[in-house]
Amino acid sequence: MTCSGRLGYLGTSWRRDVSFAGDVALATDVTAGKMIFGVEGACPRRRSELIRLLDVDLRQRMTTTSDGQRRRVQICMGLLRPYDVLLMDEITVDMDVLGRQELLAFFERESARRRSTIVYATHIFDGLEDWVTHVAYMEGGRLERWGTRAEVLGKELGEVAAAGEGGAAAAAAASSGGKAGAAAAAGAAAAAPAPAADGAALRRKKKKLLHVVEAWLRRERDARHAAKGRAKALTDEEATAREAKASAKASAMLPSKHLAFFR
Repeated sequence: MTCSGRLGYLGTSWRRDVSFAGDVALATDVTAGKMIFGVEGACPRRRSELIRLLDVDLRQRMTTTSDGQRRRVQICMGLLRPYDVLLMDEITVDMDVLGRQELLAFFERESARRRSTIVYATHIFDGLEDWVTHVAYMEGGRLERWGTRAEVLGKELGEVAAAGEGGAAAAAAASSGGKAGAAAAAGAAAAAPAPAADGAALRRKKKKLLHVVEAWLRRERDARHAAKGRAKALTDEEATAREAKASAKASAMLPSKHLAFFR
C-alpha cells in the first residue's frame, strides 16, 4: 500500500536530517503556498478544500509562522493525495479547538464518502465519544482492549438505550460484534430507567471518554505498583539486567501505552 500511494501517514514529527546537527525541525524559508502547491499530483479541487478547511495563509513564511500554523500546512500537504488507509499520530496537538473539530468532521466525511479507514492514535479525547467506530487500547506492548465502539466503550460511557430501543440495540450489536457485542448492548438495555409517566424516553447521562481512559490508566498503575510492592528487593546487578531485558523486549515502533481510534 505504501508503494501504491494508498497508505497515508500524519504524525507530530516534521523534520529533516542536517549534517552535523542531526534531526532538526523543518523550517524552510519559503511560503506555505510554495510548499503546498509544490506537491505533485494533487487534485486542485481537493487542495482548495483543504486550504479553506485548515485556514492556511498561503503568504505566511515557514520560518516566522506559529507551531499551530505550521501544523496546518503539514496536515494540508499530507492530505492532498487521497488514501485508502490513513495513519495519524497526535496530529492535532498544536491546533485550536475549532480547527481540531472541523478536521475531525472532515475525516468523518472522508471515511463515509470514500470508504477509507482512519487509524488515529491520541491522548486528546475531547469530542471523540461519537466520532470513533472501533477502539484499540494497548498496555505494556499488549493489546488489552479491542472491538467496536459499543463493545469497548458503550457500557463504560454509561450509554443506555432509550425505552423501547433496547431490543434493536442488542440486535445491531450482535450482528456486528457477536456474543460480546450482544452482551454489552443487552446489559445497557437492562439498566435503562423505566419510562416516565408521560411515556417520554429517558437516557442516563453519558460519561466523558477522558474519564473512562483515566480509570483504565489508574487501574493499570495501581496494579503495577502493587506488583512492585510484592516483588523482592533486587541487587544493582539484577535490576540492571532486568531493565536491559525489558528494553530489548519493548517494541521500537510503539510506546508502552497507546490508544487508537478507528473509522
